[in-house]
Amino acid sequence: MPDDTTESFTLTATTDPNSKTSFQIGVDADTTAANFAAALGLAVTDKAQGTLVTASAYRAADDFFFGSGEVPKRVDLTPPATATTATGVVNGTTSNTVFWYKGGDSADPRRSVTAKVGEGATVAYGVEGTEKGMVNLVRALATMAIQNFPKSDPFATDRYNAMTSRNNQRLSEDVASTKGSIEMIAVELGLAKATTGAVAERHTAHKAQLSNMLQDIEEAPTEVVAMEILALKTRLEASYQTTAMLGQLSLVNYLK
Repeated sequence: MPDDTTESFTLTATTDPNSKTSFQIGVDADTTAANFAAALGLAVTDKAQGTLVTASAYRAADDFFFGSGEVPKRVDLTPPATATTATGVVNGTTSNTVFWYKGGDSADPRRSVTAKVGEGATVAYGVEGTEKGMVNLVRALATMAIQNFPKSDPFATDRYNAMTSRNNQRLSEDVASTKGSIEMIAVELGLAKATTGAVAERHTAHKAQLSNMLQDIEEAPTEVVAMEILALKTRLEASYQTTAMLGQLSLVNYLK
């Protein structure tokens, strides 16, 4: 399939075919071969109208919604004969391809945005759209959004089953522990939040201590203040008396 998945089917030769997976054994080899060809055509048609449609949509989504370290793909129409082959898909550029995402694309998305929240404490909380979990979610939503499953379409059930199978595989809990998954992003952002909260609690406690110290300074006991003022008054009076005595000194005092 275009999305690198594999599909298979089995055709059973029988004298009483009653399903799409069996064909009638004829009276001779030519009749049997004709019946087999008809059954094979129906089986291939089922795959083409069902699973193949979904696989093609996913391939288009994978090529357009590129992830970290990837670039979008486009069909190279030169020459047109190879446009549908493996060599007909080339890396797109900003001049000939729409880029769905123009944000950051770093090796460590979380470290793309950091903040210092305390002495020696820094938290990283960056998130980028090209992370694996984000890209898989966008791809799943895009492929589901462009599909129609009308009741009148005999192949709608096959397309729907193929779609849900791929979405379940890419978004299941089995990939929750992989780097860049939505669950891992949530865990890492939760850790940053917890670290910030712990630092905030320490800041609050430190602020309370400083407030108590300031209160002790601003609201000193009256007795202590009175004693300090009295001591200051005593020192000032002694200083004034000394200054006055020095002011009265003259050469005559020394001559005596």
